[in-house]
Amino acid sequence: MTFKMSFALRVTLLLCAIFIIIAALAFSQLQRVEQTQVEDELSKVLQVNLHGHSSYYSFEGEGDQVLDDFASFWPGTLHGAARSAGKTGKGLDFSVHQDAHMGVDICCKIGKPLSTTRWREVTFENGGISIAMWLKPLALEDKQIYPLYGGWYGDVQSNKLRVVDKRVELLIYSSSGYQPKSVVKSNTRLVNGQWTHVAVVHNGKQARLFINGELDAAQDANISVSSIVNDVFLGGIPKQHATQGKHAFAGVIDDFFMSELILTDKEVNALFNKDKLAAQQLGEN
Repeated sequence: MTFKMSFALRVTLLLCAIFIIIAALAFSQLQRVEQTQVEDELSKVLQVNLHGHSSYYSFEGEGDQVLDDFASFWPGTLHGAARSAGKTGKGLDFSVHQDAHMGVDICCKIGKPLSTTRWREVTFENGGISIAMWLKPLALEDKQIYPLYGGWYGDVQSNKLRVVDKRVELLIYSSSGYQPKSVVKSNTRLVNGQWTHVAVVHNGKQARLFINGELDAAQDANISVSSIVNDVFLGGIPKQHATQGKHAFAGVIDDFFMSELILTDKEVNALFNKDKLAAQQLGEN
């Protein structure tokens, strides 16, 4: 018995086949569009890095989201910290909660396709780093350790700024990211209830620390700053991560500046004297 398809059935099957082909092509095109969008986001990250990454947080907004005033890729999210009176305008008070911190998501959320990757990173092409901020400690204890900026104590890290016995100290990690080295520590001790401008500049060979625009300590340190590939935190370290000493800084932070650019003494002094305007001008250079 021979089976013969009617003309209508053959047309129907042909149309189904055409529909399947069109659907497959459309799905493939959609995947290409999504991949292009992801690549565009990655190119923005690379562009920021190629032009010298710098971040500046004035904390002048509202809510839990903290925008980077330089409009880079690194907004922050508040956890437990509260906006309060800063040195100029608003600052962040980390003394209000024992787990207070601001998290900056470096790894790994650009979008779902990159949720398990480490493509986002902050590079330091010059091998050095500059960090500056206003600090107003409220309840620092002698011989205690408080986090200011950086990652947690574990996994691959880059650099860390902290307070040890009321003195500000910069740690730089080896290329493996596991072994930190103290490259400079302030001679001046922070005073509870008093605003102090702190800036640290490390060029890969020497680290210098400034208090209120004046050089306070310097130390030779032949170690380059590695890329930041893990999340970093300002003012504290989340409870789920290992730390040394306290999990949160016992005070207020304002006008936080971080850059791979190596600031000159004149630029550090400008940050101290002109605050937000000086930081914004540095970001435009």
